[in-house]
Amino acid sequence: MDSAATTVLFNLGSAPEIIRSTSITLNCPYRDPNQPEQRCGGVEMVDPAPDDDYKFNSQEDGFGVDLTSQLSVVYVDPPPGGNTAEVLVTNNGPLDGYLTKFQLQGKGLYDFEPVLSDIRDQDSIDEYGENAFGYDMPYQSSPANAHDMAQFILALHKDEETRARTVQFVANWSDDLVEQAFNLQVSDKVSVTMAEVGLDAAQFFVNGFRMTVKPSGLTVMTLDLTPVDTTQFWLLEVDGRTELDETTVLGYGLFVPGWILDSSELGTDTFLS
Repeated sequence: MDSAATTVLFNLGSAPEIIRSTSITLNCPYRDPNQPEQRCGGVEMVDPAPDDDYKFNSQEDGFGVDLTSQLSVVYVDPPPGGNTAEVLVTNNGPLDGYLTKFQLQGKGLYDFEPVLSDIRDQDSIDEYGENAFGYDMPYQSSPANAHDMAQFILALHKDEETRARTVQFVANWSDDLVEQAFNLQVSDKVSVTMAEVGLDAAQFFVNGFRMTVKPSGLTVMTLDLTPVDTTQFWLLEVDGRTELDETTVLGYGLFVPGWILDSSELGTDTFLS
């Protein structure tokens, strides 16, 4: 990452005309200034300043009358994105002109060499075989963050678990099913029981649904499912145990220790929920 927010991460390569009392929206993907074909990330993006970052002129070649004071330049939905910014440029008049210079500055984030974190569970490999899974975070360079994400993914997948991806039912088979079909919404939690595959009141969230009407008149409802998170979360603000910033402090992620052991002894004044 750059040390200062002075790197030009976007440079407009043309001089578009902007008619008086009109606006244009520029989509500005960030690029490595030393390798323009290479995309990069950006943080601490600077608000564009007249003359330094943009110029407006009566002529396309920039040798006409300076009209920069006519422009207003703002980010769309600030703050700008991590790899692209949208900018609204307005010509407040009274003259038409050309945007002869436009650039965005900030701190560049570059992905040169990958940081790898390899996590495995030997007991799971011995029981079920090896199943490799890769996850790319192109704008992360921290080994600690990579390790944390790898540990989280491993915890989700190392144990055998039956997961239903979809479930179907005939929506007009009964009044109760008709009611379910019309009332179910995305993000609703449902319980699925199917002894044949070992599901006993398994909890899922509805990610989406489809309704199909057969020629016979049967209406089939298909629910797209995702498992409910079964993580046992730490409960904050429990008197005498996990007061935030007193006996418990927050750390990054799920696996980096986030409490101070010498001031919040486990089993004494801090307990896991």
